[in-house]
This record gives sequence, structure tokens and C-alpha cells, in this order.
Amino acid sequence: MTAEESVLGSMLISQRAVELACDLDSEDFTSPRNRELFEHMIALSACGSSVDLVTVINAMPDVDVTWLTSLTLGTPSAANVEHYIRLVRDARQRREFAGDMSGVIQSVAEGGEYISAAEAVLNKVIALGSKDIRRAGEYVDAVIAQFGKKREWGIRTGFLFADANLRGLRPGQLVVIAGTTGMGKTSFAMNVAMNVAKEKRVAVFSLEMTREELISRAIVSLANVNESEMGQAREAAEAIRAAGKAFKALDMYIDDKGGATVEYIKAQCHRIKPALIVIDYLGLMDMRQRKGGTRENEVSATTRALKVLAKECKCVVLLLAQLNRGVDNRADKKPVLSDLRESGSIEQDADIVMFLHRPGKYDEKADQKAAVLDIAKHRNGQAGAIELSWDGPHFKYSDKEEKGATPFDVD
Repeated sequence: MTAEESVLGSMLISQRAVELACDLDSEDFTSPRNRELFEHMIALSACGSSVDLVTVINAMPDVDVTWLTSLTLGTPSAANVEHYIRLVRDARQRREFAGDMSGVIQSVAEGGEYISAAEAVLNKVIALGSKDIRRAGEYVDAVIAQFGKKREWGIRTGFLFADANLRGLRPGQLVVIAGTTGMGKTSFAMNVAMNVAKEKRVAVFSLEMTREELISRAIVSLANVNESEMGQAREAAEAIRAAGKAFKALDMYIDDKGGATVEYIKAQCHRIKPALIVIDYLGLMDMRQRKGGTRENEVSATTRALKVLAKECKCVVLLLAQLNRGVDNRADKKPVLSDLRESGSIEQDADIVMFLHRPGKYDEKADQKAAVLDIAKHRNGQAGAIELSWDGPHFKYSDKEEKGATPFDVD
């Protein structure tokens, strides 16, 4: 017997099976005969009538009684009806997926627009693979078991004082790094990415710089050699070769597709399964497919989708964002959350928001190496400012070296 017939047979011999089968739809059945029988049995149940051979035959005078009887005889027990229901539902999903893919293939063959259709199919497949909702009580024992235990570290950024404050970045988090133009957001993000990629897989989506530009900067940073010195001295050449070898050893992927969508990023990450995703930057993402009309609504839908992506892929999404130009025009240059462009949704969806700030950018007399990483929002921890050092020629941020200074709580 087929799964469809097993569901129908179970419904004829068990009221519980009828109740469970109410989650199905008549369109889940491929055979017109199966579909008609299912619809009549659901209608009988909805009217408060019992469902069995007698009531079904009365409701369907033209039904093949021999066939009905074979359904009951072929289903000795309704104990496995939930399994049969899943098989029927899965079969319909596979049929729909095949139909959707046929439409995409036809669009490709006809030279039409197919990217959006393919992304929609991917989203449907991902949704089908999600876990069913479960009772909250099932998690209580596991949660209580964690009480009193020392909180484990997440993904370390490589910046000791930041890691001590954040205790690492955690899978499922959306982390925003924001700053004004020229503040070194890309450099900081690449510093973090290279630190993480020594032990975990990292995917960098560079919507502004090319792959070659990022790698060139990374090698300069690792070799500690200025770009102007590259190839001029033997020592510099050796340092660059060593840096190139070190970079090759990193588990890092770089995608420089311009105007990437959330769906495109999601598709790539489902393929390579990174622990950390870096997106540089929000303002250059293609948000046209996000419904809402206004730019603020598009940004809101995009940041919400990126938070969902972090949870689905069980990874950290590190999202770079620009600040409003108003920061440069006021006396106090220290960024605040309202300085984020389209700030409402970014602040709401992000688990952590950090600002990069260098006083030397605005004041020539200030220490040009001084930098601040300001944790403005931390959903599960404390906010606060962390001092860093900026090495512009080498595109590198590092922990500020202070005599006697040690990160707290880093064991």
C-alpha cells in the first residue's frame, strides 16, 4: 500500500488517526479517488459523525466498497499513522519543489529573470528543513543544569579586552560594527576575520572592495610592511612571502559580488557552513526585493533577515554599517546609537552594536594611533568602551599596550 492509502486506511479504523490527519490537505493526495475519500472523511468528522466503513459508504453511495475494505485490511493498525502523514506531506513538498525548479529551468532556457525565482525556491527548501516547534518545558532541565556553571566562551575576536567583555561572539548573534567613512571598519573586520579563521571557517562578503584588494591589505597587515615597501627590500619580500603562506593557511572564503542579497549570502553560507560571516557593508546590499517601499523599511527587513540567517546557520553575522554624516558636523564626535543610518531596525535586531572611533581623524594634535571600540549595546552583557591602537599604514587594529594592563576575566 502507498502512504496515501495507509493514511486513509488508518482514518477508517481510528478516530485518533482522523484527528491527526486534519493537518493534511486534500491537495496532499495525488490520486483523485484518494482525495475524494479524504475530503468526505474530514467532512464527516467536522459534522461530529464517526468515521468508519458504514458512515463513509452512506456518505459516498458510489464508492467502491471492495476498495474501501482493502484499505482497512491493508492497515492492521493505526499506530504508525503519524509516520504515514509525514510521508504524504513530504511527497507533496517534493512535487512542489520539482515544479518550482522546472519553472526556474524554463526561465533560464528562455533568457528570463531567474535569480529571484531560484532564491524563493531556496527559501522554501530551507523552511521545510526547519525543526518543528516543541514544548518549552522540554528545555527546562537542560537550562537548570547550566545554572551555576561558568559561562563558556564564544568565538574569540583576537582582541583580548573586547573578548574579556563579550566573552566571545556567540552563534546566532547579529553583531554590528559601525563608524564614519574612513574610520577603518573594513580593517577591523578583517583583523577579526583573520584571527577567527585560524581555527574556524569564515566567509567574507565584500560589497565595496575587490577580493584582491582585501587580500593585499591582509598581507600588508600580516607582514607588517607598508605597501610602498613591498618588493623593494629583501627583508620585506621575505616577510610578504611568509605573510602569504600564513594567509593561505586561514580557513577563509571571500566573495566580492557587488550588491549581494540576503538570499545570495544565505545560499553561499548553507554551502560552506562558516562560523563567522562578515558583510561589508549594509548600505551596499541589494534590498530592492525587500517589501516596504521606503529605505527604512528595506533596511529593517534586511537586518531582520540577517538575524534570522545567524540563527538558522548557527553562526555569527558581523555586519558593517555607516553612521550618519551628522557626526562629523557636531562638536562631540563620539557616536551614539541614533547616529546609525536607519538606526531603529539596526539597533533593535542587533545583539551587539559597537562603534569604532578615532579622535585623531578630527584633531591633528590628538594621538593618531588612539582608537576606541565602544560597545554601545550588548543584549546579554555590559556596554563600555575599550581602548585600541590603530596602525593605519598596515591596516591594523590591536589591543592598546599599557604597562600593567591586563584583560579581566579571561580564563
